[in-house]
Amino acid sequence: YNQLWALPQNFGSLTALTLLELLSNNIQELPLSFGNLTALTAAVLNYNAIGALPQTIGNLKKLTYLEV
Repeated sequence: YNQLWALPQNFGSLTALTLLELLSNNIQELPLSFGNLTALTAAVLNYNAIGALPQTIGNLKKLTYLEV
């Protein structure tokens, strides 16, 4: 449990990132730059306070596993 509240806007600059595990935090929203993580294949974001995913999530063509 990291108690993260937000991700920085430049988070999307991690374009080589393939796995993201940020479960059990207090994240309420993902930055629009999240859609720039084009190498991302799996994202585990459950047990946060995310109310909606950004529209840019459609850019993640390699994403095959998502937990929110």
